[in-house]
Amino acid sequence: MNKYSNWVYRIQCKNPRDTKKLKTMNWGAAFEGLMEHQRKYGIVIHRVPKEDLNPKTDDNSKAIAKLEEKNSTRQLHIAKLDTIPKKENQRSETPARHHSIIIFTNDPTEANECMNRGIIIKGRIYSSPERYAPQLNIIQC
Repeated sequence: MNKYSNWVYRIQCKNPRDTKKLKTMNWGAAFEGLMEHQRKYGIVIHRVPKEDLNPKTDDNSKAIAKLEEKNSTRQLHIAKLDTIPKKENQRSETPARHHSIIIFTNDPTEANECMNRGIIIKGRIYSSPERYAPQLNIIQC
């Protein structure tokens, strides 16, 4: 067991059988508000037109529902939708028309399926999604 912050603990198990035991226990009865952390697996799609999909301005729940519907053959269940923050070009008077979208799912097989088969956004297939690596989003001075 590791303590990360005031109320965040991580319990690691030696084998999958112990993990199943922990998941079947009623932890809420012993510790009010306790919940299991769901790991998220991110997929990045570059050069998506902002008018096609913009998590910053669109209704997120509607955008997620449309994406899941269009990608139903991939069995995609989206946990979160976001963009990679990008510094706007100060010299350019027109804002960028494209951005990079991050689609988070709780299942690694769903993420792999989307990376292998691509993602459909507004009828256009994006055939080269990549694995999201947040550690590469370092802002340099």
